[in-house]
Amino acid sequence: MKIVFLCYPTSNQTAPHQAMAAFALARLENSVTYLAWGNDLPADWLTECAKGIKYKIYPKRSWLSAFRFLAAVARTLILARPDCLYVQGAHQTPFVLWLLCLPARFEVVYHTQDYLDPGQNWFYETCERLFAKYADWVISNEANRARFMASSYRLIRNKCVSC
Repeated sequence: MKIVFLCYPTSNQTAPHQAMAAFALARLENSVTYLAWGNDLPADWLTECAKGIKYKIYPKRSWLSAFRFLAAVARTLILARPDCLYVQGAHQTPFVLWLLCLPARFEVVYHTQDYLDPGQNWFYETCERLFAKYADWVISNEANRARFMASSYRLIRNKCVSC
């Protein structure tokens, strides 16, 4: 499978849990294009242990760089023609909301480590809710948060799972 994986940058100085799904997908012999917006260099273990990962980082400098990253995501999805778009984390959802305007041509997976509690951040909460409703699958790392998220966002029960 060809997978576009949208996530936070993963470096040797940060916790690896955000990138573990990309690592697992690449180890299963999928082609994974890992897109990140930030200033960290890629973690050694990520590119050495999983040969199927193409890591592309886009420097985070200003709000304009966010639009450059958005354009890079769109360009990658158009040119790569992936089988799956895997979005990791609520902070990535603003970059993929434009997909709501398009007919789905690939499977969309939204994975959140921590569901945003209501009222914490209206912008990311709104983006996460819209994208979670659009996604084919919603994954949460904790069963109780997955149930609450499914209830709060009115997601279809078999669509929201925990791991």
